[in-house]
Amino acid sequence: MFLVTLTPKPDSPYRDAGVQRLRNCNFFRCRDGLIHEMTIYYSNPGSADGADVHGSRPTGFPQA
Repeated sequence: MFLVTLTPKPDSPYRDAGVQRLRNCNFFRCRDGLIHEMTIYYSNPGSADGADVHGSRPTGFPQA
């Protein structure tokens, strides 16, 4: 497991969310000595109950 810190740029649509700290873990399935499949899991523990202290939502895909 490792920690990821996301800091939005000043002109980003996520600037009001503030800094987010994610717990990240990668799982690998190997076949014949090569990575065959990789699953990336991350959580935003500060977003319990749908909002953290900044009022942000759990991290997801970027807004279009």
